Amino acid sequence: MAELSGLSGWRYNPTHVSDLAGVTVPPYDVISPAEQAAYLAKNPFSFIQLELPQADAELGLDKYQNAARILHKWVEDQVLVHEAMPAIYFYEQTFTVGTERHSRLGFISALRLEPWSAGVILPHERTLAKPKADRLALMEATKSQLSPVFALYEDSGDLAELVRSAAQGQPNVDCTDEAGVQHRVWIRSASSLVNEISATLAHRKVVIADGHHRYETALAYRDQLMAKGPVPNDDPSRFVLMMLVSMADPGLVVLPTHRVVFGLDADRVQTLLPALQDAWHVEAVAPAALPERLKAAAGPGALGVVLPDGAYLATVKDWSLIERAFPEMSDAYKRLDVAILHRCLLEQVLGIDIAAQAAQTNLSYIKNDADALAAVSKGGAQVAFLLQSTPVEALVAVAKAGEVMPQKSTYFYPKLRSGLVFNGLETLK
Repeated sequence: MAELSGLSGWRYNPTHVSDLAGVTVPPYDVISPAEQAAYLAKNPFSFIQLELPQADAELGLDKYQNAARILHKWVEDQVLVHEAMPAIYFYEQTFTVGTERHSRLGFISALRLEPWSAGVILPHERTLAKPKADRLALMEATKSQLSPVFALYEDSGDLAELVRSAAQGQPNVDCTDEAGVQHRVWIRSASSLVNEISATLAHRKVVIADGHHRYETALAYRDQLMAKGPVPNDDPSRFVLMMLVSMADPGLVVLPTHRVVFGLDADRVQTLLPALQDAWHVEAVAPAALPERLKAAAGPGALGVVLPDGAYLATVKDWSLIERAFPEMSDAYKRLDVAILHRCLLEQVLGIDIAAQAAQTNLSYIKNDADALAAVSKGGAQVAFLLQSTPVEALVAVAKAGEVMPQKSTYFYPKLRSGLVFNGLETLK
């Protein structure tokens, strides 16, 4: 069962840092080099120095050692302070997508780590070795889980109501970031509330929405410690910093991540359109109109294909041919656009196997429609595939079936802010 614990978190001391918008940052894996530089210039206490650290050649420190140095300096100077009592951090994000205003509410706490095989906490995406090695090195150096994993819990409405009732009154944190997203946090340390939420969550499934690499890194760190000797059952290393949101939360927004293909033999790329003809209806579309046409297609089995000589809307016309490629998978998996793209087109037509996908040998990921189109028109890519967003219901169904989607199948928006609270795994001095 899912075991929740109150979190004695570390956070910025309000007497040193009054506006968290100036120091908090998105997760490491969505920050560009230009954004990293901007965060560094914005505030001397920016969390970017811990979340995405840089080496200090003058001091002879690699980036992980430098992050540890900065962390301990901030603790020593009381820029960062430790919560006196275990608490739950109720966290609301209010944001706009297009013309629609949304609000997403959950809570950050410590959740006991479980291997995927236990079936308590479920993944939905494959992970990559390189990000896990990076996050593990940072965790080993700082002895901290610096940013929360984002997960969804099953809910009949009772737990979400508890969360709503706790997130009332004046928040402890209220700031708006550079993207216009408002972040509000209410810190509640009452043991009765912690116990009630823990008991209510105990028999629910939890599905990772974002942060698979961070979760697996936390598992690896715990296992390393356990291999060296006994680790107390209540040791912080046995838990993971996690933000939990109801699967039914109306503010859950998932954006697509498009695929861009490069570096293939030209003859292989030329087989793509003919290969689509049997199972797909293919319609030529003006490139600029493709994103809107794809959104209007709604439902599974539609994707945009962008080649140097034109753009196309492809929609499945023969599902039996598609499903034949997934004899071992669940019905939910067989209707995932991203899974269809990866197996039927990237693997079977273009010859980009799972190992090459993981290594990103011939494949990269782009979130913006215009950037994906431009990658082809400017000659940087041979093909761009535009995807619809993956529905939350499909994500949950696949996770419950014990399956995982290709990496970067979902992009939950907005990202959680790193630096609001983090979990120290050992005494920080």
